[in-house]
Amino acid sequence: MQFHEKLVFLRAKHGYTQAALAEKVGVSRQSVYKWEKGESYPEAMTLLALRDLFGVSVDALLDPVLSLDGAPAAPAATPDARVAPERQAQTAPRTAEATEQAPTAPEAGQEGNTKRRKGLFARLFG
Repeated sequence: MQFHEKLVFLRAKHGYTQAALAEKVGVSRQSVYKWEKGESYPEAMTLLALRDLFGVSVDALLDPVLSLDGAPAAPAATPDARVAPERQAQTAPRTAEATEQAPTAPEAGQEGNTKRRKGLFARLFG
C-alpha cells in the first residue's frame, strides 16, 4: 500500500475531513488533497506530526512494503521489492567485471543528494 492510500485510510479511520487533518498538522487542505492523490509528499516535520496524530511509525507511513502495524505487507519481500522497476537495473548487484569497470568517484551531484538525505534522516529519526 502506497503512502497516499495509507493516508486516505488513516484519515477516514480517525474521522477527519481533509480540512480537519490539514488544520491538525498545520498545512492547507490543498496539500492534503495532493498527498492523497499521490502528487506530492509532506515535509519531514509534517510527517512527524502525522506519525503522532495517527499513532503509526514514519516507516509504516512511507514504506509500501510495511503495513500500518509495522509488519511486512508481503510475506517474502525482498529489498528489490521496494525499488521501482525502472530503478532496479541501477540497483542490481554488480558482477566482478562490472565492479572493476565502475568509477570509484561519486558522479556529479550525488554528494549533495547524499548530504540532503542524511539531513532528512537526522531530522526524522535523530
